[in-house]
Amino acid sequence: QLWAIPIQVRNGGITTTVLLDGPETTTTIVDPDGPVVVNAGGSGYYRVDYDGTLRHRLDVAALADLTTLERYNLVDDAWAATIAGRLAAFELLVMLEAFGGERDHAVWQAIVIALRGLNRLLDEGAADGSLRRSESDMYFAEVRPFEEIFRQGEQPPGGESQQRQGGN
Repeated sequence: QLWAIPIQVRNGGITTTVLLDGPETTTTIVDPDGPVVVNAGGSGYYRVDYDGTLRHRLDVAALADLTTLERYNLVDDAWAATIAGRLAAFELLVMLEAFGGERDHAVWQAIVIALRGLNRLLDEGAADGSLRRSESDMYFAEVRPFEEIFRQGEQPPGGESQQRQGGN
């Protein structure tokens, strides 16, 4: 049995609802070259698997316009796609690099979960040394300082709160 699922899609500053009532659906977007956010608002209970083109459009500038929940879901969905074998570990790392300026604790928790899981996967498999160094470099440069801060209950650099107010 197929269920009809309302999907919130944002592009060009406009959010539309698309009803997914079959194996696939299409929609028209305002800005064909701009970022596309599927599960806009983050309230859907489904996974989003962006193809490479759409994923690369979600760069640092685009991430700044996403809510905390949307950024969290983006990381969580990418990690789920990596575990399922639909997203290469290297592509996950490339995507996570855009989160270098992230200041929200919940989003960092998702990033840490993905990096730790990736670390376990790399330990179990025959990993390319350069990929291992890339993951390790990102962990020590970006993640570890925030892990220490959150563990100690201190404030992040710059006096920012651990979680942004207003959902962003």
